Amino acid sequence: MIRINDQHFGEDSKSKVDERPQELFDEFEEHFREVSVIKSGIVDHRDQVFQAWAMQKIAGLQLCIHQIAETYNAHLKDEQV
Repeated sequence: MIRINDQHFGEDSKSKVDERPQELFDEFEEHFREVSVIKSGIVDHRDQVFQAWAMQKIAGLQLCIHQIAETYNAHLKDEQV
């Protein structure tokens, strides 16, 4: 069982957590193949392609979290003086 912030997640959640890294790896592999077709010399720079891809993922997560926070805290805007 997984525990995050006093919330318990059952076996189903655990299997999803275990599966997600593989899904991301597969997604990156597909991305890398596409980039390799466009720019043949990039094969030697796999780490740089991964870093750029990871930064895009992180930026997307930040935008999602920002939007969730804005939605969740929208009621506070009316309370501020």
